[in-house]
Amino acid sequence: VSTQSTWGAERFLDEEGRRVFERFADLVVPNGANIVRHWLIDEWLSARIAAHPNHRIVLVGAGFDSRALRLKGGHWIEVDEAAVIERKEAIAPASASPNPLTRIAIDFARESLADKLAPHATDAQVTVVMEGVTYYLEASAIAASTRTFAELFPQHELICDLQSNAFVQRWGRRIIDRIAALGARWRFHPDDPVAAIEALSYERRECVSIAGKKKKKKKKSTLR
Repeated sequence: VSTQSTWGAERFLDEEGRRVFERFADLVVPNGANIVRHWLIDEWLSARIAAHPNHRIVLVGAGFDSRALRLKGGHWIEVDEAAVIERKEAIAPASASPNPLTRIAIDFARESLADKLAPHATDAQVTVVMEGVTYYLEASAIAASTRTFAELFPQHELICDLQSNAFVQRWGRRIIDRIAALGARWRFHPDDPVAAIEALSYERRECVSIAGKKKKKKKKSTLR
């Protein structure tokens, strides 16, 4: 991956955040899968930017994503809850980003994603990334989000990671229980999550399983 700095998401963590992460430090497989997932998305986005340096990338539920700070190129939009955006702005203001970067605060429970993204609507090609997001949402919320993307970015592609019910039942219980203790629920894990996303008018372009040769642990999809 072509990078221009050593920025990593860990710089956004305070002591409280580090203490929360310590609760998950022993979960080697989920943590490793997250690293591979992030690397894969880095590779895909770097390829888009290499071909089109001003390619627009919209990160929905951006969290402490640092790609706008460390990848060369791209026109970036990050959307997340106000507390996350405020933390990122305090550590690395969007105005100091080496790439064009807009951060948008939203209350996902009360505010409209369409209204927040409407000023950035375009007919140009756009990559929307929902990394580590879909399984926290109800199917209806995913459908509403994808309708927004289609209306505002008619030439968009969607990169998201998905989990099947079989994966959740076999491999996900430990991490899901720990996340539930923090107040978050796993909601979207149908029997065939890729088919569920394709049913929202997407065409599968690439689907990568983050797994060993014998065990399928997590799925990463690039859909268009």
